[in-house]
Amino acid sequence: MTGAVRIDWNGATTSWRLVKPPTEAPEPSRLELARRFLRSIGPSTPEEFAWWSGGWAGSFGATTRGELSDAQQTFRSLEKELTEVELEGRKRWALRTDRSRLERAVPVETVRLLPAGDPYLASKDRALLLQPRFRSELWPKSVWPGALLVNGEIVGTWRRQVGRVTVQAWRPLEPQVKEAVEAEVSGMPIESAKREVRWSRDVVPL
Repeated sequence: MTGAVRIDWNGATTSWRLVKPPTEAPEPSRLELARRFLRSIGPSTPEEFAWWSGGWAGSFGATTRGELSDAQQTFRSLEKELTEVELEGRKRWALRTDRSRLERAVPVETVRLLPAGDPYLASKDRALLLQPRFRSELWPKSVWPGALLVNGEIVGTWRRQVGRVTVQAWRPLEPQVKEAVEAEVSGMPIESAKREVRWSRDVVPL
């Protein structure tokens, strides 16, 4: 938390090095971190912010009392910038400047191959993203796969080995969805002359 360690992650490996501490004051930086968290993952809660900002090493484990206390204080400091909303029957908070955007939001018809570290997947509350039977597929104890997102819904996983992308779908996919996936793969910056998509026949039972 001193800002003297820089951590870089490229999706596969993590490296770190010592750097000079930032000249900015810690408190404004912490408030800005909370704003960015809410823009990316909100509406959310202090508990989820505590996990997101300090609990990654715990692999979705519980946060400490100190982390939770800091997060609660951060939300209190941002009180004038926040608005209370209800999501799935639970009280959460969003930035006031984002509320109108959230209220006007409409479903987007798109197909995307999200990488394992995509911000959309970086939420402690997995119940908002997936039903229980699919969570061990997307977040196994070993290396996490990417997620197949179709029209705002996660419907499968994908893994890449050189130029081969293997897609594990949890339901039958429409021909246009498969075509969109193949288009996504063709646009990947893969250093391989050959690219192909393989479709797994295993389907998670409903």
